[in-house]
Amino acid sequence: MAAPARTPHDAVEPDERPRPSPFPRPVPAEVATRPLPKREPLPSEILRSKRAAHAAALHGDADQPSEVAVALIVSVVLALLAGVVAVLTVIHASHASAGAASNNQVIFNDQAPYVQPTATVPAAAVPTSVQAGATTVAKMGNWTQQRGITIAERALHWYNWPYSFGAGGPDGPSYGVAVDFDSRNDGHIRGFDCSGLVMYALAPWTRGLTHYAASQYSEVGHFHPSLSSLEPGDMLFWSKDGTINGIGHVAIYIGGGRVVQAPESGAYIDVVPIDQVEPGRIGVTRPLT
Repeated sequence: MAAPARTPHDAVEPDERPRPSPFPRPVPAEVATRPLPKREPLPSEILRSKRAAHAAALHGDADQPSEVAVALIVSVVLALLAGVVAVLTVIHASHASAGAASNNQVIFNDQAPYVQPTATVPAAAVPTSVQAGATTVAKMGNWTQQRGITIAERALHWYNWPYSFGAGGPDGPSYGVAVDFDSRNDGHIRGFDCSGLVMYALAPWTRGLTHYAASQYSEVGHFHPSLSSLEPGDMLFWSKDGTINGIGHVAIYIGGGRVVQAPESGAYIDVVPIDQVEPGRIGVTRPLT
């Protein structure tokens, strides 16, 4: 039997037969740019779209608040802020009025004992140190009897230094200021006024006192003893009308019924009995209490 005739394909060796290309066939340009046919939406998709539109119309977009909602929120916030400001204003005004009322209220009920001085205390009689009273007084706040003695001795240290209006402070004497005829020379005088002497006496414990006797009545301490229970270092204040705003002078008690004071322009720091300071009403503050 004769062998079958060989075809051209059979004549090609196995490793030389054509193989399929690994790359896809290119798409013609007119086919690639042709728009795809539009698909009609399914009924379920149409229903969901209608429900979403209806919900947005009723409630608005949850992620994007409407202009009305934003305006309402802003107006509420502004109203709350206005209310807070109003409350704070009322509180501040009430505190200010209360402070003014207390400063203008008569609180000094003791009339200052006063007799016209006839002679000054001789220099030899002025003590250089202060002794505590016979009765021991318990500590009050930062005040102790020994600290009261130290306060009085610090003021006594400047005995016979000149008075100068607006002068003196925690660090010692300074030049004053001229504010009227009596103080016309005080800008050239280095010394203390009454409240400046208090500032120096209390400097080891407090350096923030106001250079004003009326303010110092409340600043130096909170306990106000009677004239019958004075201790060395207590601050005595004289008021023309019994109010805090009426205070015009302060002196420091040293014991034995006497005070050290910076009296007025043209004078010197001296030691005098309480009843020879000045007329008016008198009050007391124990410092550091």
